[in-house]
Amino acid sequence: MSIMKNSILIAMLWGGLTSCFNEYIDKKPDQKLVVPTSLADFQALLDNVNSSEMNADPALGFIAADDFYITDAGFSSLIDIEKNAYTWADEVYGANAYVDDWIRPYRQIFCTNVVLEGVEKIKPGESETEMRKAVKGSALFFRATAYYNLAQLFRPAYSVGSAADTPGLPLKLESDVNLAPVVSDLQMTYDQIIKDLTEAAGILPESSHIKSRPDRKAANAMLARVYLTMGMYELAEQYAGKVLQQYSVLIDYNTLQTSSTRPFPPSLPGGNPEVLFHSVIASGYPYLRSTLVSVDSSLYNAYADNDLRRVLFFRSRANGIYTFKGSYSPALPGNTSSLFSGLSTDEVFLIRAECRARRGDVPAALEDLNTLLVTRWVTGTYSPYEAGTAKEALDIILLERRKQLVGRGFRWSDLRRLNQSEEYAKEISRTVNGHKIVLAPGDRKYTFPIPVSELTNGVEQNPR
Repeated sequence: MSIMKNSILIAMLWGGLTSCFNEYIDKKPDQKLVVPTSLADFQALLDNVNSSEMNADPALGFIAADDFYITDAGFSSLIDIEKNAYTWADEVYGANAYVDDWIRPYRQIFCTNVVLEGVEKIKPGESETEMRKAVKGSALFFRATAYYNLAQLFRPAYSVGSAADTPGLPLKLESDVNLAPVVSDLQMTYDQIIKDLTEAAGILPESSHIKSRPDRKAANAMLARVYLTMGMYELAEQYAGKVLQQYSVLIDYNTLQTSSTRPFPPSLPGGNPEVLFHSVIASGYPYLRSTLVSVDSSLYNAYADNDLRRVLFFRSRANGIYTFKGSYSPALPGNTSSLFSGLSTDEVFLIRAECRARRGDVPAALEDLNTLLVTRWVTGTYSPYEAGTAKEALDIILLERRKQLVGRGFRWSDLRRLNQSEEYAKEISRTVNGHKIVLAPGDRKYTFPIPVSELTNGVEQNPR
């Protein structure tokens, strides 16, 4: 039996691995599992904010990307999987058979399948019809997001010309853990993601006052993110436009306290108006909490003196490094190191700006970018960007995307997709204990290996 199946069964029986079932599991071993039966029960399965079960995203891409580095002293304190991810080692997991970045999304998928099957058995009264739609839409959204996150780590970057011939993820669309998953190709994987999100966008409420619950804006924003990752820029622009037509609020960074160690209002319960949907990078790795992890110096130096992001995103330390403090989710109960990885209007503006530049509409692209950036600079000091060509505009937008979305875990996915273009392919490097390590564009190590215990039922390993 695979590690994934074991973890799901343990979670169901004892509640030891996921809080997804806390409300339905009595910790005494002689008690039976309480089965969810009502819409409120199924909503409770999806509401696991304090433990960050459903609203948590993988962390290995954050560790492996080039926005941050760790000092040699900090590196020595990391666990093996972090060291291996950070240095793009041939062997990543070592003796650690339990890989949270693989297991957690599949726990989320299992939970959503339980919900989707359960709500189909409920015949709601007239007053519950909208709630049923919201619960079902939420489950579809969470399932799609989990598969998307898995695809960014454990399968190669999407390319329309090769996706049908590239191995995809094991697709589990039923809650029965004894059923073998569908062995998909990469096109099938992304088709399932798009299918779930499209259906979710059609039935979710227009707005949700609880930002850990997705609404229509969040589903459309996620569709924009996915289509951008796939290189389908017309569709990415279309869905970004749907979001911004409904909601386009941006924070004026001049209203924030630059000296604060947590300058941004928390995304929960709803204090940050830019946040469309709350999620965080799962914080089980010491790397994410280390005060010896610093922003890359070339990235830090890309912020101008009057750019408020320079002081709102980063904190100067005594050892000369700059640590990140700019999370849109600065704190949760029991967790002081949450890194926001959710959906927000700043990201949506940047998606639409990039797509407009790629199709040659320079004025519209820069209008989106300048609308965002004027709120990021000291009042009265921002000079709007101008560009003579679409390529020049795109170069500017991609740099500003990196600067605005730093610390959210998107950089690994961006490197993977941009490396498919000769113009934007980039070699990245580390220096650890005096030894320089290089990751070339398109290197196989941009795809993490699947845990060996999961290589069953025809699931193919990723070559390293």
